[in-house]
Amino acid sequence: MAPKGVDAERLRIIAAGEALTRDLINTPASDMGPTDLEAAAADLAERFGARMTVTKGDELLAGNLPLIHTVGRAAAADRAPRLVDLRWGDQGPS
Repeated sequence: MAPKGVDAERLRIIAAGEALTRDLINTPASDMGPTDLEAAAADLAERFGARMTVTKGDELLAGNLPLIHTVGRAAAADRAPRLVDLRWGDQGPS
């Protein structure tokens, strides 16, 4: 039970987000490539009703995102770099 005035549900949600972030960051790149990160983002988008767009490979150059493309070129050809954009709601956190 949380102390009076503490929104326990909000704290639980924040902690779950931090745990997911930790797990994604700590997974070695050999086990969590661009495709895997895109899949994790797609799962979040589906669970929370977010809109998701993905810009990958040479689309990054066409979208004037050359730095993401350049860094990603160091990976194997089957691991094309990508920018995953998740959006939901129409304002920031309260």
